[in-house]
Amino acid sequence: MEEKITCTRCDRKFLSSEATPVDGNIYCPNCMSMYHECEFCGDSSFDCEAIGDYWYCEHCAENFTECSVCGCSIHYDDTYRFHGSDESYCDSCYNERFRYCEECDQDWDMREHTNCPICNGHKKCKFFNYSYKPNPIFYGEGDIFYGFEIECDTCRSDRLISIQDVYTKINKEEDLIYIKKDGSLGACGIEIVSHPLDYKYSIDLLSKINLLQNLSIKNGTNGYGVHIHVTKKAIKDKIHLSKLLYFFAKNNKFIEFIAEREATRYCLTEKNSNIIQKVEHLNLKRYDAVNIINKNTIEFRMFKTNLDKLNLIKNIQFIISIIEYTDKVSLLGLNKNGFTKYVNESTEFKELQKFLKTT
Repeated sequence: MEEKITCTRCDRKFLSSEATPVDGNIYCPNCMSMYHECEFCGDSSFDCEAIGDYWYCEHCAENFTECSVCGCSIHYDDTYRFHGSDESYCDSCYNERFRYCEECDQDWDMREHTNCPICNGHKKCKFFNYSYKPNPIFYGEGDIFYGFEIECDTCRSDRLISIQDVYTKINKEEDLIYIKKDGSLGACGIEIVSHPLDYKYSIDLLSKINLLQNLSIKNGTNGYGVHIHVTKKAIKDKIHLSKLLYFFAKNNKFIEFIAEREATRYCLTEKNSNIIQKVEHLNLKRYDAVNIINKNTIEFRMFKTNLDKLNLIKNIQFIISIIEYTDKVSLLGLNKNGFTKYVNESTEFKELQKFLKTT
């Protein structure tokens, strides 16, 4: 007859074949059904709370709520509310229902109005709410495109003047960018977002961004960052993606040097233990330094905002070169010195070469 043992947590007797050991303790199937890994911090416990499709530990659960429409879990920092309502919305659901009018300082319901009900659309709203996502306009040729999100500071009490200056300087001939609010950046912060660009267009845009320093546009604090998206077609397969994530996980300090800042909760350090799950699209986190949640792009979130032309261009060159390097080299052959050699032997990455010489 099979031995029965006692559950450490509930004291219930159960068959030993059903036991699950955790940290030296033995638990029954019923208790283990309540044992979950926190989606945000990765710690496991019996006190996790289900919010949307994920479980969160008691500490992290205080920072999350559910979207009133789709029921997904959202961090309070990423929550949107329509004025006069207590309902919470995720980025996607808010964008499907509402728009923000900077001229009138009010969001409006697109299901009830065609234009802003106050100004009736007579004044074009050019400073968009954070959730704004227009249909992408692709500039350039080929299959690989890049998208930029550049957080910076206007250094002016009247942001609208600075914003108009940015549009005049960058969108003189083509609508390459649009500008959004970002509540995490403070009263003078803005986020410059580009449409998808090929490499040639990207370099042209970054050269123009550099000139914004003459218009009182500044880098902002250490919390301001540059996020760069690249078409997922740039990654050939799961093996290629695994090697890319492995390089980031094994070379955290080198990545921080390239990024010009340490990892934060908005650009979490990659970990070896998460690579397999991540490649299989399990346990994905939006705030990972390499974010693969998006359907069509991979987002590199780790760069510090630096409007100097050399630094802007070395960022995109780093992404291109690290994708190339991790494709060509075996997993065991990946290392920082090998990558540096690969970059220095190329004729394509001059700005990155100059930056690497500062080590």
